[in-house]
Amino acid sequence: DPNAIGVWLHYSGLFGFIKAKKHIGYIKASRAAGFAKKLDSGEMLIESAMVRSFDTYDSHPRVSLEIRVITTK
Repeated sequence: DPNAIGVWLHYSGLFGFIKAKKHIGYIKASRAAGFAKKLDSGEMLIESAMVRSFDTYDSHPRVSLEIRVITTK
């Protein structure tokens, strides 16, 4: 999907000595379509993102994100 936006979790361990990241999924295509073109063109930048909730009760884990963006144009 050309509009897919990957979601990565950056974390550190061992008192900050080890830094790593893990791919935890994608933003739905229906929501990502609006973001993808603006992110690719530089019109919008992601300032920060935070995981608000995580559900693993079924075979498709769901993550709720809070995303803060900056509009550049």
